[in-house]
Parts: sequence; structure tokens; C-alpha cells
Amino acid sequence: MGPKTEGEQVFEAYLAERGLAFRYEPDLGAQTRPDYLVRSTPEVLCDVKDFEAGEEDELARKARQKAAAQGLEYFELCGIDPYARIRSKIRIARVQLRHFKGRYPTVVVLFNSASPSINLMTEVIEGAMYGDLVFRMKIGPPDANIPTNITSGHNPQNAMVRPKKNTSISAVAVLEHFRPNDYLLRAEYTRNRRSDPKSMPSAKELAELLEKGENFIIQHPEVQDTVVRMRVVHNRHAALALPNDVFSGPHDIDVQWSTEKAISR
Repeated sequence: MGPKTEGEQVFEAYLAERGLAFRYEPDLGAQTRPDYLVRSTPEVLCDVKDFEAGEEDELARKARQKAAAQGLEYFELCGIDPYARIRSKIRIARVQLRHFKGRYPTVVVLFNSASPSINLMTEVIEGAMYGDLVFRMKIGPPDANIPTNITSGHNPQNAMVRPKKNTSISAVAVLEHFRPNDYLLRAEYTRNRRSDPKSMPSAKELAELLEKGENFIIQHPEVQDTVVRMRVVHNRHAALALPNDVFSGPHDIDVQWSTEKAISR
């Protein structure tokens, strides 16, 4: 048993805050041991996966340094596969959890504090699970007067979960820090905007907004309060579903399958 990762420490703090007892690396008579057995009703197995700084982060850092040295602005490019490293973590967790299929609901818990290039927004998690997010729209000659109708879906060819694939995984969850009062600062920013909200503020106005924002934070320090929450994306193909009330803290998010029908290529 090695030292616990940052993600495991944050997860344990979250469980303690929610009053959920747990066992770490329990021996359940299988070939592998999951990271956690959460004493809920029913009991749930969780495997926590941390993201480390990766090659993409180093390449982006060097690009930013080169741009700064040349006096240029640096913009992040969209050449990084947003799903690859997430799918890799799911594959690793699957090995730990597959022996408990049908016995326990299981959750792959993702935590990131080290990799700026990792995007764990819900749409990306769904894309990693059900296949790359794709869009379909009708295209015709300019004078065809074809109504705009864009539909979205997932390419099932690279899906991590399917009706007969990885059904032992009940859900993939993101463990994250969240500022519940951040909306107060956003409202203050909007209230102080003088220019069109849809346009970029001038350098002078931006400096004024930042100064007013700093003063607002001094007067209302609660806007910087942080909590830990779970954002749970359920696997609609799970052999054993995760009950909705296991991770149901005041700031937790429960995401059921709601995306349109998958698009085949």
C-alpha cells in the first residue's frame, strides 16, 4: 500500500464531509482490489484516477514561452485529442472493477489538479464514454434556402461503454473543487459593464472591472469559498445502475443520458 494520491485524499475528505464511511483497498475476495468501498445503501466501489502533467502540457508551455519571447500572443490550439487520456484512465479502472460486475455499483472517479490540457467538462466525459461528439448539418448551394438544422450525437466506433462493453462500470464521476458563490462576482462584473456585454471591453474598462472585482472580493470574501463536489455521469449500459442518492451533496451534479441518438459514420 503506497502513499495516497491527491485525488484519494480529496475523495476521502469529500466522503467525510458527506458522512459516508468507507474502506480503503478492501479485500473482497477477487483478483484485484478497488480503491474504495463506500458504505452507502447499496455499497459502492470506487476507483480514483489522478491526472498527471502530460506531454501535451509541456508542449503547450514551450509554445507559450516561445510566443512570449517573440512578443506574440499565444492561443491554445485544438490539436489535442480531448478523450484519449480520459479513456486511458477508464481502461485502467476497468481492470480493478470488472471482477465485481453485478455485485456492486462501480464508479470511476477522475481528479485533475496537475494537467492544464485536460478538460473534464460533462460533454467531454460523455464523449469519452459514448464516442467522439460529432455534429451533422445540411449543406447546399447559397441560393438553396436550406433551413439550418444542426444535430449532435456520438460516434459509437470509439465508445468506451456500449451495451456489451464495460457494463461493469456504473458511472464515471469528476471529483472537483467548486466555488458555490462565484455567481456573486459574475453578477458584479455584469453590473459594472458599460460597453455591450457581447463585445470585448477596452483595456481601460477591463482594468476598471478588475479593480472593482478585487474590491468586491475584499468586501465579500465568501465568493472565494470552495467546496468539493462530485459530478456523476451515469452509464446507461451499466449492468448495475448507481442509485441517484449515493452522491447527493448540496452541490453534487447527477447527469443522466440525455444526448441525441448516436451518429454512425
